[in-house]
Amino acid sequence: EYSDLVNRLSENNPSILYIYDVVSGRAAFFSGQAAESLGYAREEIESRGDAVLELFMHPEDRARFAVHFAGLETIADGEARAFQ
Repeated sequence: EYSDLVNRLSENNPSILYIYDVVSGRAAFFSGQAAESLGYAREEIESRGDAVLELFMHPEDRARFAVHFAGLETIADGEARAFQ
């Protein structure tokens, strides 16, 4: 399955992968490596819900992210956008 592939790829990738579902307005995926890289237990990150972005995002990136997030209102079904 696709979700199994995403899980396997993300667990073997040192990058932080965070997927946000704009329809539900919730985090859909947070890679296990992200917790380890950030020095937190996965459960602690998951318990923070959507506030996790504000916790880990560099303050200088927040304004840029707000612009990116606002642009998601026009995203086409099935389209993906990245923020780095």
